[in-house]
Amino acid sequence: MSGKKQYGSRVLKMAAAASAIALVLTGCASGGGSNDADDSPIVVGNLMPLTGPLAALGTEMQQGTEIAREIVNDEGGINGRQIEWQQIDAVDADAARQGAERLANEDVQVNIGTYGSALSLAAAPVISRAGNVLVEVGAQAMEVTTSGFPGVYRVNGHASGQGEVAVKVAVDVVAEQLGVDPKSLKIVFAGLDTTYGKDIANGINAELKDQGMPPLAEEFYYAGDTTDFSPIALNIQKAAPDILMAASYPADAVALGRAMKATGFQPKAVIGTGGAHNDLPWLEAMGNDANGVFSVGPTATVNQDALNDEARARTEDFHKRYEEKYGHAPGAHATMGFDGAWTAFQVLKTAKEPTAEGFEEAAKSFSLEKGSLLNGDGVKFGEDGQNELWGYSVNQWQDGVAVVVYPEATAMGEPGYVPLPAWGQ
Repeated sequence: MSGKKQYGSRVLKMAAAASAIALVLTGCASGGGSNDADDSPIVVGNLMPLTGPLAALGTEMQQGTEIAREIVNDEGGINGRQIEWQQIDAVDADAARQGAERLANEDVQVNIGTYGSALSLAAAPVISRAGNVLVEVGAQAMEVTTSGFPGVYRVNGHASGQGEVAVKVAVDVVAEQLGVDPKSLKIVFAGLDTTYGKDIANGINAELKDQGMPPLAEEFYYAGDTTDFSPIALNIQKAAPDILMAASYPADAVALGRAMKATGFQPKAVIGTGGAHNDLPWLEAMGNDANGVFSVGPTATVNQDALNDEARARTEDFHKRYEEKYGHAPGAHATMGFDGAWTAFQVLKTAKEPTAEGFEEAAKSFSLEKGSLLNGDGVKFGEDGQNELWGYSVNQWQDGVAVVVYPEATAMGEPGYVPLPAWGQ
C-alpha cells in the first residue's frame, strides 16, 4: 500500500521494533503483521485499557479476544501461521495514541481494540495514516466509522443504534407493562458530555420522532471526571421522568445511581445504554438496587435458537475455555471482544496475505449470515467500515442475573420490575 512508504524500509521498521518492544506490555519475538517467513507468527496489535479507570471492562474485553486467538490458533491459525499479540495498555486517549504510533513503527498492520470511544478516536487516525487496519470491537461513537479513516472497521453496533433500541424498549416493554400510551411517557437523558453520549441522545430523539413521541424532556450531561453527581440527581428528581435513559461508563453509572438513591426518587424505569449497566461492576456496587434496570448493549449470551449450528458450538467452546482460564463465566464485554476478534481472524483467513492491504481487500466481500456471532449478529462491512448486520439485545437485572429480555428472537426471559420498586426494596 502507498501508505506504507512513509515509514521507510522494512529493515528500519524492524530496528524500530527492537527498540520499542520494551514499551509494550507483552512483547513478541517477531516484528510486524506481514512477516516474511511463511511459518512465522502473525503479530496482531491489541489495544485495550488494562489499568486505570476503564480497566475492569477493558480487561474483560481483552480476555474475550484472547480466547478467540486461542481457538483460532488451535484450529490451525491463519493458513497455518499462529497469531501472537502485541499488547498495548491503552489506559487513556494519550496512551492509545502513543500505542498506535508504536504499533505503526513496528509494522503491526492489523490491530484490534479498543473498548472505549475516546480510545478508538485517538488510535484510529494514527493507524489509518500509517496505512494499517484497526478492527474496533467495542467503541460505539459514530465518528469511529463516519470520520472517513481508511482501514477502520467496526464489528459491533453504534451509539445511535443504542438510542434507537432504548426507545423501542420504552414502547414495546415499559409502556406495555405500565398500560399507558407511549406518547404519554416523559423521558429524560443523563450521560457523558462526549461524542459517544451525544450520539446516543441523538439516536434516542431520532427514534422518538419516528415513533411520533415527544422528544427528550431534558438532557443532562456531565464531564467524564465528575465526582459529585448530587446536582444531576437533583435535576433528575425535579424533572420527575417516567423513564431515565443513561449513557455512562461503569464508575459514573454507579456514582449517579447512588446519588439518585440519596434523593429517594425512583423513575418507573431506567434504561442504560452501552456497557455500564449490564456487567458485574454495576451489580457489585448497587446490590439489590441493580435489579430491574435495563441495559441496551453487549450481552454475555443470548437464546441459542437465534444462532446457527456453528455459533452454538463456538459458544459452548468459548464459555468452557473462558471459565477454565479465568475462573468465572464470561461477561458481556468478554463476549463482545471475542466476537470482534474472531471476526477479524476470519477475514484474515480469507485474505491473500495477512497484511493491511490483504485485510481490506478481503473485507470488501466478506460476509456472515445473521446468527453467526455469539450475540446473534451477522457481518457485512459497509463502505465506511461499519458492520451493517449489527443488532442490540437488551438485558435486565433480575435477582442478580442479567437476563436478555428483548427482542424476542434473542430473549431468554420475560421483562419484569416495571415499575421499578423503591430504593432498598
